Amino acid sequence: MHGHASDTEKEYKLGQEELRLQNYSQALDHFSFLLALSSPSDPMYPMYQSYQGLCQVLVGEEEGILLCRQSAKSISSSIEIKCNLALAELQLNKRHKAISIVESGLKLDPSNKHLKKLHSRLETRRKPFLPFV
Repeated sequence: MHGHASDTEKEYKLGQEELRLQNYSQALDHFSFLLALSSPSDPMYPMYQSYQGLCQVLVGEEEGILLCRQSAKSISSSIEIKCNLALAELQLNKRHKAISIVESGLKLDPSNKHLKKLHSRLETRRKPFLPFV
C-alpha cells in the first residue's frame, strides 16, 4: 500500500493527532496540505475542509467557520463534520448554534459518544451571555 492513498492517510492521522494535542497550527498545516492535494470530487474533501476550517478558527482565523459550514452542508450526515462545526461555532462564542448542531447530530445518531460528550459540555458551560451576543 504505497503511494498517494497511504500518504494522505498518514497526513490525515498526523493532523488529527496534532489537533488532539492542541497543536492547532501544526494540525492546520496537515489539513491544508491534504486539501491542496485533493479535489472537490474527492470523497474526503469535505472532511479535510471541515478540519482545516476548525483549525483555522482555533488559531484565530475566524473565516475558517465558512469552511466548516460549507462541508457540513455538503455532507449533512457526517457526525464528525457536525462535531467540527459545533466546536468551531463554540470557539466563536456561538453557543446556541453549537447546541442546535449537536442536537441535529444526536437525531441522526442518538448514541454517538462524541456528540453526547459535546452536548453535556455545552449544557454545563452556561456562562453568562450578553443579551445581544
